[in-house]
Amino acid sequence: MVEVASAGPTQMSVRLDEGHGIDDWRDQQPPVEFAAQLQPGPETVGTTSAAGSMFRPASPNPAQSVPPAPTVTVEWRPAQPIFLPAGDEPSAFEVAADFAVLTTLLLGLQWMLARQAEAPWRRKMRALLARWAAVATKRPAVSLALVGICAAVASSYPVVFAHKSFVSPNAFPYLLYTGSPTVPGVPKEPVENAKGSDVAATLVYSLPNSALEYDAIFRDHEFPFWNRYVSTGLPLFGQGQSMLGNPLHFLGIAANGAAWAWDLKFLLAKALFSFGLGLCVWLLTRRLGVSALLGASGAWIGFFAYRMNHPAFFSMSFSPWVLLPWLTIIAANDRRSMLAAVFGLQLADWCELTSGTAKEACMLLIFMNAVGVLVVLLEQNPWSTRIRRLVAMIGASFCFLLLSAPHWLLFLDALRHGVSWYDTPVAYQLPPGLLVGFFDDIFSQDFTPLEVHTHPSANFLVLAGVLWLVVGGVQGTRRRAAGALAWTALPLAALVFGVVPPAWIKAAPFLGNIYHIFNTFGLPLIIILLLLAGIGLSECLDQSAAPQWKSTYGRMVIGLLCVLALYLGHTQATPVPQLPSLNVELPWHSLFFLHYSVVLVAAALAFPWALRWIAQPGADHLAGIILAGVCLFGLHFRHGMYVHTRFDDYVMTPRTAADLAAPSPALERIRHHSDEPYRTAGIDLVMSPDYNALARLESIGNLDSFTNAYYSALVRDAHLPNSATAHIFLPEKALPALKPVLDFLNLRYYLRERKPGQEPLPGLAPLAAEDLEVDESREAWPRAFFSDHVAHYGEVPELVSLLQHGDGRPFAAVQGGEADPKQAAFSARQIVPASQYRHSTNVTEFTVNAPGPGIIVLGEAFEEDNFRVTLNGAPVPYLRVNQAFKGVRVEHAGPCRLRFEYWPHLLGLSLWMSAAGALCTATLAGWITRQRVA
Repeated sequence: MVEVASAGPTQMSVRLDEGHGIDDWRDQQPPVEFAAQLQPGPETVGTTSAAGSMFRPASPNPAQSVPPAPTVTVEWRPAQPIFLPAGDEPSAFEVAADFAVLTTLLLGLQWMLARQAEAPWRRKMRALLARWAAVATKRPAVSLALVGICAAVASSYPVVFAHKSFVSPNAFPYLLYTGSPTVPGVPKEPVENAKGSDVAATLVYSLPNSALEYDAIFRDHEFPFWNRYVSTGLPLFGQGQSMLGNPLHFLGIAANGAAWAWDLKFLLAKALFSFGLGLCVWLLTRRLGVSALLGASGAWIGFFAYRMNHPAFFSMSFSPWVLLPWLTIIAANDRRSMLAAVFGLQLADWCELTSGTAKEACMLLIFMNAVGVLVVLLEQNPWSTRIRRLVAMIGASFCFLLLSAPHWLLFLDALRHGVSWYDTPVAYQLPPGLLVGFFDDIFSQDFTPLEVHTHPSANFLVLAGVLWLVVGGVQGTRRRAAGALAWTALPLAALVFGVVPPAWIKAAPFLGNIYHIFNTFGLPLIIILLLLAGIGLSECLDQSAAPQWKSTYGRMVIGLLCVLALYLGHTQATPVPQLPSLNVELPWHSLFFLHYSVVLVAAALAFPWALRWIAQPGADHLAGIILAGVCLFGLHFRHGMYVHTRFDDYVMTPRTAADLAAPSPALERIRHHSDEPYRTAGIDLVMSPDYNALARLESIGNLDSFTNAYYSALVRDAHLPNSATAHIFLPEKALPALKPVLDFLNLRYYLRERKPGQEPLPGLAPLAAEDLEVDESREAWPRAFFSDHVAHYGEVPELVSLLQHGDGRPFAAVQGGEADPKQAAFSARQIVPASQYRHSTNVTEFTVNAPGPGIIVLGEAFEEDNFRVTLNGAPVPYLRVNQAFKGVRVEHAGPCRLRFEYWPHLLGLSLWMSAAGALCTATLAGWITRQRVA
C-alpha cells in the first residue's frame, strides 16, 4: 500500500507501507519515469525522473501548522519492472521474542551443565579439550591454518555446499542477455542486488582475461601481452591488473576461466587472509586463542561484502603476508630464519603486486612494509642487530623492485599511451562522523538513500578490541609493536576521514588520481585495526583478574558511546534550511538497522565480560563461553554468505553457479559465418562490453577505466553514445546516424533481443534469429586493406565528417601534413582488401596484393614503438593512420605479407632490470650467510 499526502501546491510526500522504500534503482537503465496527478485541486506534479533516488517517509515540521492533506491519486508508469522489498522482514516483537527464547535456552543449558560439573563425561570432555589445546599450542601455524580454512568455508558456505558462486552470471544484470538469465543455460532467478558492490569487475574483466591468458599460453604459446578483443586492442599484461604471475591465478588460467576455478580462488584467498592474519596476531601477542579468534573474524569483515568478488578481494587477502616476514625476522635467531624472511618478503610482495589491482595493491604494499620498518626499528634489540635486519629487509625490497620491473615498467608505459577515468584529480573521503561505519558499514548504508555499500569496513569485534587498547593502554613487549601500528594508522586515518585537505591530495602526483581515497587507504587501515584489536583483546584477557579491569571497561563504554554520539550528531543534525548545499532531510532508518545496531552495541559491550569469565576458572567459565558464542554470532553474522534469509537486502546471497561461457547459438552462427576478422556488438544492453572477450568475439568498447588515448578521442568526437573513454553502448534508434562510423570500426555483426513484431534494423541484413537476433552490415570496412590515396586531416572532427559524408568506401587518412599532388584523386582511389589472415594473441598477419605505391592500413589500435612490423620478412616502420590505427607505406606493386607483433619497447630493459634484481638477491643472500646472528 502507498500513502500519498500533499504538503502544498508544489510538494507531496510518499510513504510506503511499513517504511519500505523503492529498491535499488541505481543499476536500472533507462531511468524510471513516473507521473503523479494530485486530485482534487489544481496541484499537479509532472513527469519526473526518479532514477537513483528513494522515497522517504514524510517528516513535517511540528512547529508549523500544516493543513489537512487532501486525498490524492498517483498514476505510476515505470519504464521497466521495479523490484520492491519482500516485506517479510521480522518485526521488533519477533526479534525480541527470538532473543528472549534463545537467552532462556542458553541460560538453561548453562544451569544444567553447571549441576553436572563433576559428571564423568564432563571430566572426559575437559581432558580431551586439554589434549587438543596442548597439540594446538605445540603447532600454532597448523592450528591457525585450520582455523583459516574453516572460517573461509563457514563464511562462504553457499558456494561450498549449495552450488552458489562468487562469479554467478546472475550477479550482474547485463552480460550476454539483459536480465536473468544473463547467459545461456543459467537458471532463471532474480539478479542479485549487490547493494553497490562492484560485481562487474571480475565478471567482465578479470575472468575473461584468464580465458584469454589460457589461449595465449596453451594455444598460441605466447605471453599474453595484448588483448585484441576490446576497443580495437589494449595492453593486457601492461595494465597491471592481469594477475599474471600470481600463484592463485594459475587456477583460473589452467581452467580456461571456469567459474569453479574462480570460486576456488576466492575461497583459498579468504583462507589465506584468515591464516596470515592469525599468524601476525600470534607473533604480536603470543596468545593462540586471540590469534585464532582474530583470524576467524577476518573472514567476516565488512570488506568482503563491499568487494564481494572484486579483484581487490585478492589484494586484501595477501596483505597480512607482506607484514608477516617483518614480524618473523624479529625472532630470527639463525641465518636460515633470516633468509626465509627475506625470500618470504619478496614472494609476498610479488603476490600482492600481481593480485589484480593497481591502486589498492600499491598502497597495501607501501603501508604494510612501512609498518614492518617501524616494528624492526622499535624492537628491543641492540641497534646493530636492528640495522642488520633493516638492511636485509630493505635490500630484499630493493631487489624485488628490480625483479618486478616487467610488471610496473610496462604499466607506466601503458599509462603513457592511454587515458582513464582517473586522469582528472578527485579525492573522495569519509566524514569523521561515519567513523563507526568504518567498523560496520550498516551505519553508512542506513545513511544512504538506497542503503548501498559505500566503503570498506571491519566489524564490531575489531572496534571492541581497538577501544580497549586505546583506553587501557599496552603493557610489556606488545607496547612497541602497538606503537608501530598506531603511528602508521594515523596518516591513513587522516587521509580516509578528511583530515588531510582534498586540495592537497589532488595536488600530489599520482595521489590525486586515486579518486577513492577512503577505499584505497582504508584497506591498509583495516589490516592495522585488526592487528591492534588483537593486541587490545589480549590486554583485556591479561588484565581480567586485575582490579583496574572494571575501570578500563567503563572507559571503553564511554569511548563506544562517544563514537556513536559522533555518528548521531553527523546524521541527525538539521542544518540551516537556507543553505542549499546542506541536507535538511531528517534520517530514516530501516527496521533491520534499528534491530541490528542494538545487537551490535550490546554484543560489543558484553564481549569483554565473556572474555573475563573465560579467563577465570570457576562457575562463570561456562557462562563466558556461551556468552562469547552469542556475542560473536551477533558481531559477525551479517558479513557472511547465505542461501536465503528474511533480510536478503543486508547480507550476501550469491546466485547459482553456471558456465559464463556457455555456447550461444547466435554467437556460434557469427563465428562460422566469416573467415575474415570482424567485430561484433550488442544493441542497447545486449552483450556487455568486455564480456565479448569471454566469447572470443572482438568488439569496439570496454568497461575498464583505461583505454587507448587515440581511440578515446575518436570515440568522443564521433559522438558514440554513453561513452566514457570507450564505454560504448549502441541505442537502436541511433544506429542509422552512427553506422558510417561503426562500419569504419569493422563492426560487422549486431546482436539484439528477439521481440515479436519488431522492425528490421535499417541498413543491416538479417542473418539469423536464434537466442538473439543477428544482423550483418555488408558495408563494414575490411580489417586491413591497401589504398593508393592518403588523405590528410587536421583535427579528429574533420575525420569524423569525412566518414559521415563520404562515399562509404574505405580510405586512409593521416593527421597533419599535406596531400601528395601526384597521388590518385580521392574519389578515384583504389582499395584492395587483405586476405589470408592469421591471428594469435600478440600477432596479426595478412597478405595484400598491392597494385602500386600506397599505404596498407590495419584497423587495430596504434601504440608508438610497441609493435614490431615486418613486410615480406623485413622490418619496416609503421605510422598512425585513421586516428587510432596502424599503417605501412609500400613503394612497389606486388604481394605484401605483413606481420604486426605487439612487443613493448621497454620489455627488454625491464627484463635486464629483472636479471639485475636476481643477481642482487643472490648477493644479498650471500651477505646474510656471512652475518653473525644473535
